[in-house]
Amino acid sequence: MIMGIEKPGVSLRARVNLLTATLAAAAVFVSVVAIYFVTEQSLRAQVNDRLSAKVDVLAASAASGAPLAFFGLGGSQTLEVALITAAGDVITVGARDAPFDDRDALRTGPEMAVAQGRGSGTSRELAGYQVLARKLPNGETLVVAESLQPSICRC
Repeated sequence: MIMGIEKPGVSLRARVNLLTATLAAAAVFVSVVAIYFVTEQSLRAQVNDRLSAKVDVLAASAASGAPLAFFGLGGSQTLEVALITAAGDVITVGARDAPFDDRDALRTGPEMAVAQGRGSGTSRELAGYQVLARKLPNGETLVVAESLQPSICRC
């Protein structure tokens, strides 16, 4: 009490309500962040599985001489392909070279380690693409990439 005027305080009930609301908001935030990261990892795993399957198709097509359509791959694909020869040359396929615009990124990256026999395959993100490299039985390394940008369904 100051000079006859009582200073109102925050009641215990109000403080408990404020603490409860703050803890609930923090729990929601942590849950949202956790869900985001789990979903991102799941989607990235799906892209890697899809790329791995496409590498298998490309390798089977090259080995058998059969067209890609025979294996269910063809038409308008969002797949970018490069080949690292046994000599270390990087050859790209298609009109667009993205994400392989910077061929040094493949020459100095983990893809070259696969080409040199220091691994059977690798997967990483490069310039907005998920890139997967796998050593082929003929000694060359196939590098495939798929854009991580959202695709627009024109259904």
